[in-house]
Amino acid sequence: MKSSKDAVERAFDSDELFKHPDYTANIDSRADPVREIAETLFAIGPVVRGTGFIRAEGAGVRFGDLEFPNILIPAEACKGECFAAVSWEAARTVYLNSKTFVSSVFEKSVGEFWGPALTTLDPPEHTKYRSIMELGFTPKHVKGYEDTIIRPVIERRFDALKGKGHADLVRDLNCFYPYEIVGRIVGFDPADIGFVAHCFNRIWLSNINPQAAFEAGNALKGYSARLIAERRKEPRDDLVSAMAKAQVDGKPLQDINYVAMVNHLMAGGIDTTFRQSGNLAHTLLSNPDQFELVKENRELIPNAVEESLRYEGVGGIIGRLAAEDFDLCGTRIPRGAIVFTLHGVENRDPSRWDAPHTFNVQRPRLPQMQFSNGPHSCIGQHLARFMLARYLEHLIDDLPNLRWDPSVKTKPKITGWTQRTPLSLPVVWDA
Repeated sequence: MKSSKDAVERAFDSDELFKHPDYTANIDSRADPVREIAETLFAIGPVVRGTGFIRAEGAGVRFGDLEFPNILIPAEACKGECFAAVSWEAARTVYLNSKTFVSSVFEKSVGEFWGPALTTLDPPEHTKYRSIMELGFTPKHVKGYEDTIIRPVIERRFDALKGKGHADLVRDLNCFYPYEIVGRIVGFDPADIGFVAHCFNRIWLSNINPQAAFEAGNALKGYSARLIAERRKEPRDDLVSAMAKAQVDGKPLQDINYVAMVNHLMAGGIDTTFRQSGNLAHTLLSNPDQFELVKENRELIPNAVEESLRYEGVGGIIGRLAAEDFDLCGTRIPRGAIVFTLHGVENRDPSRWDAPHTFNVQRPRLPQMQFSNGPHSCIGQHLARFMLARYLEHLIDDLPNLRWDPSVKTKPKITGWTQRTPLSLPVVWDA
């Protein structure tokens, strides 16, 4: 009998896509991990010294008594002394001083698997390629996708669900709609979503299984190269086709950069929104008084999205290489050291936010660190915010009286660190 599932749903039949890529048992065992970690690190200072390590379960970094996974930077690069920019101001200083704190540290990881993507570049090269990729993600472009792509996809997914009265939001909803929306914007076929998702899932394990990550990276680059070749022959209304006309320094894009840019678009635009959707739903369900405020006043939806990004964002740890000695908020950073930013911690900085460990949808909006800062701030942040706002609208309208499933005795937790998110969200509503 032929399955009634569509191509996107079949892609997510595998449990492999619903696991964390990092080992975080020591973090997940805490009752309130982000708060406990933030309070511990802020007690030490705005910048904390640490050391890197490599163990069987993967590479990591240790700051005081706390251990964090490291899946993005080559393990060999941070075996010695390293640092954490803990305060919001320290992290912002790192991101704004892109000549001192450089992204070339990613050349042996992201660069190996995706090609020379924006993640590996620094200004002025970074600026040239970013200007091309940004064209499809300006607020004007994102608004233009609303009626043709974003709303139709989200409405179809909620329509298929709302009559059932129960679901696991992660597996039955959240994992689908970002792949479909970004896939249509970028230009890859929904039938290929499983392939793309599995490639990135294996690339995240590069410090544990480098051979599998290398093979996945090659497969992904080959896929993007074929997609580019197809669009050159038969252009469509998507970003892959649009980039074929782009130039850098008066010349067409070289294939190696073109491929890397397509890979970057697929990685950055999908996974974050998929996982942040779970954080948004979990945080609202765990704070029903705040959820009621949003239901009563739809103007609070953007605030709720922004507060969820600050309070419980999906991204946990990023690194930069110090190209020269630097005084970072009173701590000397020696040339060659790795400086990590911990977005979840920096977004709980008590010097910037009152009651930072409280989820408050009425909080005055201030820029938070979830989408980074400076030249490398996320190009897809406007699209992510827009999708999350539409998602929240439909949670309210299509799943009335949304609440935890009472038959599930263990309340879901937000777990992990590099990609912090709940792996399951069993809920019920009045169908």
